[in-house]
Amino acid sequence: MGVIKLGILGGFSGKVGSVVGCIVNGEAVIKALPTEKGRSSTPQQEAQRKRLITICKFLKPLLPYIQASFQHDAVFQSEYNAAFAANIKNAILTDGDNPKIDYTRAIVAHGSLPPEVHSVNAAVSDGLVEITWTNNSIVEQADDDDIILPLLYNMAKAETVFDLDTFRRIDERLTLQTPPHWAGDSFAIYFAISKASRKRVSNSFYLGTFRA
Repeated sequence: MGVIKLGILGGFSGKVGSVVGCIVNGEAVIKALPTEKGRSSTPQQEAQRKRLITICKFLKPLLPYIQASFQHDAVFQSEYNAAFAANIKNAILTDGDNPKIDYTRAIVAHGSLPPEVHSVNAAVSDGLVEITWTNNSIVEQADDDDIILPLLYNMAKAETVFDLDTFRRIDERLTLQTPPHWAGDSFAIYFAISKASRKRVSNSFYLGTFRA
């Protein structure tokens, strides 16, 4: 039990909860109790730790994008936590003891807006990415000014290129330039749509993996 020597504002000696009080060179000092050492993780705990680290590394460069593309899932949690939950459930591959991201199943946007546009294609030439589609704004819930949200994800470098405001459904074409230092790297391309009001976002879909 700890003993307070000088009232509530004074130092104390002994153990109180997870801290211990003592006097060092005439000064009252509070120290945290040392953590237990030598307790090894179980194989299941270690596997889960690796899964969590893998998802964290995947999502880190996506933060500005998922703040826009998961905003409607962030009712009782942050956009990051919503993206984390979606991807640890859907986008993990186990390769022996090393979990990996399944980029074909990764979810970089989530919402209730129908994602369909007609004839979506991606092509890459000399580091220039071109995505084309057919404007289907005559169908229900689709408008000419819906915002296209393209994303490029470099797997080796965990870097991204994306745009959150430039391209519209009516454009039927967009281009993005990969950085020069991506030359020779593989990257995944994703595509999602947002209403101009930002009140609804579509699920993302994967357009393929290409080489810069």
